[in-house]
Amino acid sequence: MAEDNADMQQFIYNIIKDDYSVILASNGKEALNLATEKVPNVIISDYMMPEMDGIEFCKEIKSNIVTSHIPIIMLTAKANHTAKIEGLEGGADIYLTKPFDQEELKLQVRNLILQIQRFSELFKNQKNSTAILTELPLKERKFLDKMYAMLQDKFHSENYGVDQLADDLCLSRMQIHRKVKVLTGKSPGEILRNFRIDKAKHLLELSSLSITEIAIKTGYKNQSNFSRIFKEYTGNTPGQYIQLYRKESIE
Repeated sequence: MAEDNADMQQFIYNIIKDDYSVILASNGKEALNLATEKVPNVIISDYMMPEMDGIEFCKEIKSNIVTSHIPIIMLTAKANHTAKIEGLEGGADIYLTKPFDQEELKLQVRNLILQIQRFSELFKNQKNSTAILTELPLKERKFLDKMYAMLQDKFHSENYGVDQLADDLCLSRMQIHRKVKVLTGKSPGEILRNFRIDKAKHLLELSSLSITEIAIKTGYKNQSNFSRIFKEYTGNTPGQYIQLYRKESIE
């Protein structure tokens, strides 16, 4: 929450503290640094703040790939239409004028979080997530496209993990975890594992390679570890999968 007035900051904090963990900032620059570091689920920001006002803060949040997905609730004493349009154009998702109704604020925060959770669950449970991606803003689609391009290029390397993926995307381990989890409902580790296993399934179905060769080609040096993870993901061992699906593909 970004609010420079100490009394108002405490007032808002008291409204939401029982339901959420709250990070406090007293100006726009401090809030931007904290948001980039912590990657919160929702941001509540005042319109008028020192060092960086709410409009500039919104623009910075929405232009930064680390934080661009975070919804923002803008609070302001400016009730005129021009100020509201300026706030929404700056990237605010919700615009509330002071004095605001406490229950409305709580409801807006709750609805934004539920919206994020619903999308994450939808993505997580969807076998083919390509159609779901089209519902994301362009910036977030580009981020996930870039992430999957990195995986496509490097999944075969046994030394390629979440830390290396984070480095390739210029994010910290915590930043990539928070962002990917919000967008997909899965951790980066799950995304990487699923990507590798999907590649292994394809090779088991359509190639004549041995299980050991396929394990190596999909980034698993240890075949027993590959077989264990494959069974957890598919319900079959690689050998059983070959019997079920490679035979079908030949027929």
